[in-house]
Amino acid sequence: MGLIIHPLKEGKEADDLAMLKCAEDYGAIILTHDKFSNHPGFKEITKRYVVRYEKKKCKQNPDVTNNLGIECKYSFYLDGKSFAAKPTDEDYAKVEQSHKDFEKISPENLSRLSLMELYLHSDICSKIGAPIPEACSTFLDPEMPFPVNFQQFETAAKKSFRQQ
Repeated sequence: MGLIIHPLKEGKEADDLAMLKCAEDYGAIILTHDKFSNHPGFKEITKRYVVRYEKKKCKQNPDVTNNLGIECKYSFYLDGKSFAAKPTDEDYAKVEQSHKDFEKISPENLSRLSLMELYLHSDICSKIGAPIPEACSTFLDPEMPFPVNFQQFETAAKKSFRQQ
């Protein structure tokens, strides 16, 4: 579903509790490296909805398409869990309810999130001396310094898209 959830409460464990509560209420799968062992009250929820992963190895590889030249391999431990709910699944009603309770992201906000992802990727590239992604070539001048913040990056991108 692609939700971004930010806990309402501050605190060290607020993000864990927000994810676990969302899993409990809506049948959400949590993809994490965390075992949530510091939340014994959610042991059954953790067992049912948490898909753990492990980073196997990362290595330099200039042929990878992410422009950072880093390739990572992961192992996911599904333990019989699925990333999709079928109408016959026990949690299907919870998942259906989540579609009513959580408003879908607008196309404008989805576009802005995609641009923010491109900005973050490009910013990392600019800092480590890697090539800036091709998608930026229409609105960033390689001879100019990289934009210092997302607003500058977004303004340049929007100006370029209006001219096209």
